[in-house]
Amino acid sequence: MSMGVLVFRCPTTGKRINSGVHTDESSLNKVRSLSVKLYCPACKTMHLMRAGDGQVDTVVLPPGQSLLAPAHP
Repeated sequence: MSMGVLVFRCPTTGKRINSGVHTDESSLNKVRSLSVKLYCPACKTMHLMRAGDGQVDTVVLPPGQSLLAPAHP
């Protein structure tokens, strides 16, 4: 199962809100009804959403690269 960041959409602006939570679809399915409180930098307010309203944004990286490693030109 692919890991990714749980992202939401701002109900006011429609822009993405990065929750900073790393998860996978299987784990997300277990907590869909939990409430998540997020600060939205797009509209500068707090939103209360259900975890199930978010999506796991998976990133496929080339072998040997990590999201935590700095990119080298």
